[in-house]
Amino acid sequence: MEAQVPLPGKVAALLRESRWLVLVALALYLALILFSYHNADPGWSHSVRLGEAGRGVMNAGGRIGAWLADVLLYLFGLSAWWLVLLLMAAVAWGYRRLDGSHLLDRRPLAIALLGFVLLLLCSSSIEALRLHTLKASLPLAPGGMVGRILSDWFL
Repeated sequence: MEAQVPLPGKVAALLRESRWLVLVALALYLALILFSYHNADPGWSHSVRLGEAGRGVMNAGGRIGAWLADVLLYLFGLSAWWLVLLLMAAVAWGYRRLDGSHLLDRRPLAIALLGFVLLLLCSSSIEALRLHTLKASLPLAPGGMVGRILSDWFL
């Protein structure tokens, strides 16, 4: 059985840095598809014939972007934008640790992710409770399905 040879230092550092660049690209794509969401695009919550009215998908992310934006906005409403901020915060957190000289302790990461889940749930429920007159183009209602369920429970 052969022992694995570790990666050279520069290659390992390049791989660590490229991970954060992928997260930036993912955050930008998520922001793009959420910003360019259109109710007339086909999505998870409804179907649309693309041949009608002589137009294609209006979402800048294409069919996949339209579908993903529909799912996120259906579930969380405008609170889905918190996911973009989570990805950017992960990039900022990783950028401070590019040297790789730290030991990774997973407890602070787990606590931060638990706090984010609470933020997302509470934001969706407050959005459903207080922003019901919001004139945003959403597949369901402000707060999405999660906000509707939690706000009914809070009421």
